Amino acid sequence: GIIHVTLISKNGLNGSNYVHLMYFKAKKSAKPGTYPISVLVTDIYNSSLDTVVATTQKGTITIKEGTQTVKNISFSSTVSPSSLKVGETVNYKLSASSLNNLSAGTFDFTYDETKLKFKGATLSSAMQNTVCDINDYIDGLVKISFASENAITAGSNLITLNFSAIASGTASIAFKPSDLYDSSFAGMTGNELTKSVSIAEPEVVIDYPDFKFELPENIASDKEFTVKAVLEGESGVRAGDFVVNY
Repeated sequence: GIIHVTLISKNGLNGSNYVHLMYFKAKKSAKPGTYPISVLVTDIYNSSLDTVVATTQKGTITIKEGTQTVKNISFSSTVSPSSLKVGETVNYKLSASSLNNLSAGTFDFTYDETKLKFKGATLSSAMQNTVCDINDYIDGLVKISFASENAITAGSNLITLNFSAIASGTASIAFKPSDLYDSSFAGMTGNELTKSVSIAEPEVVIDYPDFKFELPENIASDKEFTVKAVLEGESGVRAGDFVVNY
């Protein structure tokens, strides 16, 4: 922050010109803004060794926002099937069309925990060589953090999440990336996604029991007889009301 310059001239300096040229370079960590620069003059003499009074002027240096290009990853997702019934399973697949040497990051998946239950995640071959942590301790959220010494370049498919449907209605699954870095530790960006699945109630299959009558044959007049109502097969009937018309 300080530059100290000592100058000696045998005959003395005259006219208008610069006496010292300084070269600066703005640091990458410098925030945009205006920064002061000033000169403090002490002990100036002319060729007769008389003290000279110098007038100084302060200045400012303005640093603007850098023009660094940030790499962007284009994420996409699919759900299969997009419509299902309670009790069935659905897969959510995350893919990327341009990884741009992705090396580390965090993926947040949020879902409707009242209609979906998280069953597990499967990493693609492209993600197998990463150090990966899957956190599903909070219902409705799956957080996957990963890092690799080398860039992830193989394959478009990244991660597949598996859910089971536990209630009917429309359920959403949202994706949000964060802390993305390439193999050179440069920051990256990526798009967010939202997918929906339609869940229906399961079909109710009613197993009607098989009834039949066992009737006597050749009944004489004025004689009592018995009619049996019989259940056939494994109907599972435990109780009921029965009406016989005659």
